[in-house]
Amino acid sequence: GVVTGGMTTTLVFFSLTLTGFKAFSRMGIAVGSGILITMTAAMVLLPALIVWDNKGYSVVGNTLRAMRLGFVVSAWNALGRVIGSFFRLPVFRAATGLFQFTFLDSIGRLLEKLPIATAVFIVGLALMGISIQAGKGIEFEYDMMELEPIGIPTAIVQDKILDKFEIAPDYAMLRAHDLDDCREKLRQLKKIGNRTGVIGSVDGISEFVPTQADQERNRPVIEAFAGKVAAMQVPHETTGKDVARLREELTRLHQNIVEIGELSIMGSGLENKIIRKCDQIVGKKDEDSRILALVEKLDTAAGNPGMLQPYQRTMGTILQDRLVRMASIEEITLQNLPETITERYVSPTSGDMLVTIYPKSNIWDENILRKFTEEVSDVSERITGTPPMMLMFIDLMKEKGRLATLIGAVAILAFLLLDFRSLKYTLLAMVPLAAGAVWMIGLMAAFGIKFNFANFMCLPLILGIGIDDGVHILHRYAKEGRGSLPMVMRYTGRAILLTSLTTMIGFGSWATASHRGTASMGQVLFLGVGTCFLSSVFMLGSLITIVERVSTKE
Repeated sequence: GVVTGGMTTTLVFFSLTLTGFKAFSRMGIAVGSGILITMTAAMVLLPALIVWDNKGYSVVGNTLRAMRLGFVVSAWNALGRVIGSFFRLPVFRAATGLFQFTFLDSIGRLLEKLPIATAVFIVGLALMGISIQAGKGIEFEYDMMELEPIGIPTAIVQDKILDKFEIAPDYAMLRAHDLDDCREKLRQLKKIGNRTGVIGSVDGISEFVPTQADQERNRPVIEAFAGKVAAMQVPHETTGKDVARLREELTRLHQNIVEIGELSIMGSGLENKIIRKCDQIVGKKDEDSRILALVEKLDTAAGNPGMLQPYQRTMGTILQDRLVRMASIEEITLQNLPETITERYVSPTSGDMLVTIYPKSNIWDENILRKFTEEVSDVSERITGTPPMMLMFIDLMKEKGRLATLIGAVAILAFLLLDFRSLKYTLLAMVPLAAGAVWMIGLMAAFGIKFNFANFMCLPLILGIGIDDGVHILHRYAKEGRGSLPMVMRYTGRAILLTSLTTMIGFGSWATASHRGTASMGQVLFLGVGTCFLSSVFMLGSLITIVERVSTKE
């Protein structure tokens, strides 16, 4: 039973290498090898340790005494007596009594009765039906932020960006071959955004280079604007209203810079260039803000608006000069754009141009993600970026996950046929695995647990671990023969309950993790191991009785 259970589990994981999906393949090799090594160690080292406990202890004790180290033996014996007396205390005797799991013997006796076995089996089938129906409503979580710890700065920043700018920070990218191609792709993408609402904004270098026709059409307007600005007489007088408006704008500037710094801290931590520059302007405290210091000066001089006249005269002249220069009618071309712009959009080797597409809303809703990816793919089949890559990865994982489950089930079926040499026993061994997996899905639906890319990879684990309990029960039953169900439950049932509990505790500890992806893995594995044990006891136990009675009548 131990070898069969270990080999079926190992075979399930090694069969994952046949899926062609590296994530499953590497997990299969790592976990399968670990189980095989552990099983080998248990078969080789455990018997040796048992023999050592019976014979080796006296040899070591005599050797230590001969070396005048008998006090070590005495200390060891004293420690053993202390621990033994500790566990003989009433409270611990009661606790250890619970671990005898005597109730399994009673369950075995109840399941020996055909009416009870039939009722239990029907209830189990009904629970499977309910679980299948409930499982249809389980959604797949596409939002990677939902797997992260609650309240992490990155998620907060993303939500703020989405609320303030109505664009998601996760974007798609495609390539344009030249300026005309870039303009055409941006035109199509903007049209899609207006029609569907899934695209928030698009960005490309053609936004900086209007067409020649647009430039010719705008030239008279720009010339007229430049003439008006050049002829304008900048007023030098200032009033109390001007002081109030300047104060209001300075206060708002201070608040904006503070918020930029906060967003920067959430995204990149305390040590980044943006926060250092912000601190230079607004300080770490309001008292250190250079902008608020100017506001205080304005408050002090509120009754003397004329103090702003030198500032007005100087800044007005500078602004007028810059506006005239900005209103140049020189033709804008790709060649005369500043390098700081071209290096963001144009490849220095191929000359291809980058087009960036930002979603308008939360991209990690499945329907929006698929719609966004499909619409952008209509413009260009060769797209990349986080949204299309994650969609492809999750779809591939779901496809390969189903394939891995199928391959694992076939591998288990084939190995059990070789082991039992009986189709009846092989099918019986598969029942608790199938029932346990379905019940697990039902419990996931009941507890509101969604599938995600972390816990979805646990399904092969459930397949490999869940088969063991039924195999152990059937091996013991096949050895003991008809009418042995109570004894099988008393001894083998106790062993599989103990191993199931330790496995559930180990995986269940993951459920306490702050990382919600890891926690969901712990929850799914805890439920899966538990339901596979329950189905091994109740579904398989009742089915053994039913098959016994049917074969007896025949």
